[in-house]
Amino acid sequence: MQHRKPLYYSLIDPASRDSMFNNIDDSKPYDSEWEIPEAPADLKSPSLFPFSPAAVSRRWMEVMSLSPVFWTRIVILLDSPNCVNLARSQFLWSGSLPITVLVTTKNADALPDKEQEIAGQVIGTISSHLARCESLEYDVTYSSSLPRLATDFPYIAPRLSELKLESSIFRPLRRFKGGRVPPRFPFAAVRDLVIDGWTFVDMCSTSEWWFKAFVANLQSLRIHDYHPDPGEDEEDMLNDVFPLLVNSGGPLYFDNVNFHSTSVFNEDVTFLILSLSRLSSLLLSNILRNVLLVDHLIINRCSLSDVSALPCYELTLYNIDSSTLSEELIKLLPTWQGRELYFKGCPGLNDSVFEMLGDLDNCPCLEGISIDDCHGLSLDALKTMVEKRYDGEDSDDEIIELAIRFGPNMPPVSQALKDSVESTINVRLVESDDFDWWGKLSTTSAI
Repeated sequence: MQHRKPLYYSLIDPASRDSMFNNIDDSKPYDSEWEIPEAPADLKSPSLFPFSPAAVSRRWMEVMSLSPVFWTRIVILLDSPNCVNLARSQFLWSGSLPITVLVTTKNADALPDKEQEIAGQVIGTISSHLARCESLEYDVTYSSSLPRLATDFPYIAPRLSELKLESSIFRPLRRFKGGRVPPRFPFAAVRDLVIDGWTFVDMCSTSEWWFKAFVANLQSLRIHDYHPDPGEDEEDMLNDVFPLLVNSGGPLYFDNVNFHSTSVFNEDVTFLILSLSRLSSLLLSNILRNVLLVDHLIINRCSLSDVSALPCYELTLYNIDSSTLSEELIKLLPTWQGRELYFKGCPGLNDSVFEMLGDLDNCPCLEGISIDDCHGLSLDALKTMVEKRYDGEDSDDEIIELAIRFGPNMPPVSQALKDSVESTINVRLVESDDFDWWGKLSTTSAI
């Protein structure tokens, strides 16, 4: 027998509603087996469950508020009417259940003073329920609306594993205003931390031992948007703090940051994943100079002009629009000992790189090349590279299989070319139908 659906089924966002009813047991009342989807299409949508049915009328809101399981995902829109009272109601309606909290805005053109004022009014409510939070995310317009970690959260958060503090526009009105630092570190359970650079500096300046406590437990850390003026006081503090990052053990992400120090890390360090996005060429070079080894190095929207070495097993180059990219790679790759190359959205990548790879002495450990949205490359150059790379190899020598993968934004590979290349040597050409590396990479590496 097909289960019955509640009257307000038709009011729910189609992207969310089907998954809510998939696991309903028909032998039980239809309202006893709700599942709230973990990743709805749009958390700001007015049709998002449970906000859509609750907004039908006061009576519907009263009915919906009686089920705490409906309110375990709390969304606070700072620019919506009656935001503060609705936020308090959501926390109340969620009962004592574990919760995830998102603080954001519907529109990016919010007035900075107004957004900061509302954010300041809801922080006390969030803090008082912090013990139930499993995830807390801020995605606001202005950095002045972000909380101060060292003073705004005096209560312990034993469930909080994910903390994200992000903003679009820098406005540091709440920085360095003092305040009492709690004697106990509230965020010992946090494993994944995303934090804007100014909040990071504020935290370290207010209480450096807090940052040391963070580092001891983190599995990944992403610091974004930090551009101090030369000579600011933060610089000396950062020289002491950044060496601690190497102890985190997990992935480290720098996005759109700038440090004036000539050496971010004071000793040779290693990382599982190091993602460097929107950095100056000089800072990129300074960071890599003191990195001993990275399992997977991701470089996004940076110039390689000052880079002298690529200390990694796997290298991803993403959205690098430099016209001199191929020239830079021809200098860097011949001595590279890595095994996997990933290219996506690099218009400056051309056939000269394939010509260089045609010599087996260059990149001798190479096992795979993945290419997408790089239209300066030709398939004929690929075929020539494969033939030259393995021409004259001693049959007794071990040949490493080379996998070449093409993404959906590359020209289709003809069957004739595939047959020609794959019969020449132990090479696999993988076309877009089997092309899943970028989806996995962008999910696991937070590009």
